[in-house]
Amino acid sequence: MAWILQNDQDKAIIEELTRESDRGLIIIGTSFLEARLEQIIKIMMPAKDRDVEGKIFSGSGPMATFSAKIDVGYLMQFYPAETRALLHKIRCIRNDAAHSTEPVTFETPTIKDRSENLVRDTDRSIRAFYPHLSRLKLATQYAVNKPAEIFRVLNDDGTVTEGQFHVSFDDARSSFLAAIKLLLFCFYEVNAPMEKVRLSLPDKA
Repeated sequence: MAWILQNDQDKAIIEELTRESDRGLIIIGTSFLEARLEQIIKIMMPAKDRDVEGKIFSGSGPMATFSAKIDVGYLMQFYPAETRALLHKIRCIRNDAAHSTEPVTFETPTIKDRSENLVRDTDRSIRAFYPHLSRLKLATQYAVNKPAEIFRVLNDDGTVTEGQFHVSFDDARSSFLAAIKLLLFCFYEVNAPMEKVRLSLPDKA
């Protein structure tokens, strides 16, 4: 299953992600998603102060948790309510996997059920996301599941090519991966124009 790449560092992370155990995939995949969301939030903060950012995004800071980042991203209108709901469901799956003292796989009943239900939730999120993105005038609107642009993607065999990427929902593991992958694509769509804004703003070390 090909993945869109934002930069060269993504390739190493995604290669590690696809080799992980089920529990590892859930935890690392969600952390990757959280890091992308944090990046977008930081880009859109008018004041740039790394010391202050470090305090609020780590430890006991108000933005240290994935839950807080999800809600702030929604309030900042980066994505619609459907995407917020999907992100919280992925967060709950991550919490179940991280905190369980028993072996965790995508055959574990609660993990399996929640992951397979992501198919419906991901479809709702994607369908709501593109009109939402268009209203915000952040990018050109695409047809659902048919991006109009060609992207740099990492293929299953480890090669990097330019082309459209695809997802599958064959089982619980692939459904979880597809949800992560499509959300990362949505974040890419939001981040690309915002990155241009960031480059025009002063950065206080």
